[in-house]
Amino acid sequence: GFRAFRKDIERLGRDNGPFPKVKIIPSLDHGRPEKDEQLFNDGVGFWGCVMYDCSTLALSEKRDRTGEFVKKHRQDYVIEGCVDEIVESGDSDRMQLTDPDQAKLFLDQTGVDLMVVNLGTEHRATKAQIKYHGDIAQKISRLVGHKLVLHGTSSLTEKDLPRLPEDGICKVNIWTILETETTMKMVKIFIQNIGNFLDNKDVKALVEK
Repeated sequence: GFRAFRKDIERLGRDNGPFPKVKIIPSLDHGRPEKDEQLFNDGVGFWGCVMYDCSTLALSEKRDRTGEFVKKHRQDYVIEGCVDEIVESGDSDRMQLTDPDQAKLFLDQTGVDLMVVNLGTEHRATKAQIKYHGDIAQKISRLVGHKLVLHGTSSLTEKDLPRLPEDGICKVNIWTILETETTMKMVKIFIQNIGNFLDNKDVKALVEK
């Protein structure tokens, strides 16, 4: 899978390819300790950025493991570390906003280039009641600089987006909106052509259900 992805990127971004003017920076998101060692090593010279995800580990072990990874791959790519656990959609009750002092300690002990911080958003969520805490982002960035990464962009409002750079956020991850928009288009096409896939009896049964 990795080799196929790399070939696709090289093909699409080559000088005489379809997107010669696009600056492509491949990024490995949520690279896990042990599970993704081959991707870390095979991607040297290809990845522009790697997120080393120890978010499920205890705080002290998270710092130690991330620091070891930074020492090993400091010259290979930009390294993104995770200060806290990344909250998935529906888990906002256990959301812990990142403490600015803990973020500074994480940076000092690990040496990462970028840091994922919890600012009230959820991973893979579009909940209207989710609140983005830009004030926390500003407090953290004053201590560590513009090194913050936001996971959970889909739960932001249109008013929140333009202020992210001044809050110290230099990278955002966008996936859920791409997933939902393309899925809706595919569903519409399927419904418009449902007669090519199902007979009338099955369609009527689905409608009644």
